[in-house]
Amino acid sequence: MRVEELCSDVVMFVGDEVESVATAFVDHDEVLLVDALGSEADAAWLRDTLCGQMGKTVRLIATTHFMSDHIAGLVQFPGARVLAHRHHRQTFLSQNRRVDAFYREPDFVFNDMALRWGRHQLRLLYNPGKSMDHVSVDVPSADLACVGDNIVGNIVYLSKADPQLQRAAIGRIRQFGRARIIGGHIGVFDATVLEHA
Repeated sequence: MRVEELCSDVVMFVGDEVESVATAFVDHDEVLLVDALGSEADAAWLRDTLCGQMGKTVRLIATTHFMSDHIAGLVQFPGARVLAHRHHRQTFLSQNRRVDAFYREPDFVFNDMALRWGRHQLRLLYNPGKSMDHVSVDVPSADLACVGDNIVGNIVYLSKADPQLQRAAIGRIRQFGRARIIGGHIGVFDATVLEHA
């Protein structure tokens, strides 16, 4: 398991299970998470690190997509509100290795939205590709975008995805013009990863 500070108020966590990523945006003692890791053990580690060691409270969890390898921590933070795209349930039910114990009904469903968290404005934009509920989170003030599984390192993982949707999703991410891209797995990359994928 790995922790990497991307800037003073943005911290990336990479779990052991499929190197799933969670990104924490910190506003004083409160945290907005983008995604929540891929296993019960990794999610417990995330909770212990954020809440126990760092003394933070997770208030909001925004999901890039509702597959089990990205939502394990939803049940670890019962006081946090959960945001998901309105097609989240279709994605959850259609995945190959669904873990029903990780499912938690979102508090808010949306298509596109923007919200302010500390000094950052996060734009949550519908960007179907790997799944029909995929959301990209554009964060201009941190010069990064969280893109879920629309890229997996230098590749795309098609599985049941439509290659044309994947290509279009990467094109939309490119239009953000961010220097750093956080995928759903492995970690943070410079923007050239989009060309490779």
